[in-house]
Amino acid sequence: MIISCPSCSAKYLVSTEDIGSGRQVKCTRCNYSWFYENTNYENNKKLEIEQISKSNIKRDHAKDQNLPVIYEKKKNIPLPFLVLLIPVIFIAIEMIIRNSNINALEFSKELNNFIETIVNIIGSLFSS
Repeated sequence: MIISCPSCSAKYLVSTEDIGSGRQVKCTRCNYSWFYENTNYENNKKLEIEQISKSNIKRDHAKDQNLPVIYEKKKNIPLPFLVLLIPVIFIAIEMIIRNSNINALEFSKELNNFIETIVNIIGSLFSS
């Protein structure tokens, strides 16, 4: 764009981006300083934004390397549930292999003993 000094009428070729919507400028010929207001800047930006949003521009994903990535949170099985489930499965399998009748009281006692053993082992790992 071309702007001219109001004092001496000197003309200057400047970039629209350098002036933006308005800027204080100074004439190099007469040292007069004034505020140049670019009223067309906002309208041009609005038109550019509308044109970009209407067009189907494909993004270059190679330029997006430094952008943060948003991951979806996966639903996991809670660890305490697994810690309790695994011993129950092993005890049930062991009782079936022994070919014995499953007694609920005996089963719960063995389960409690097994869980207590696991808790003691885990506790000893964290205490040392």
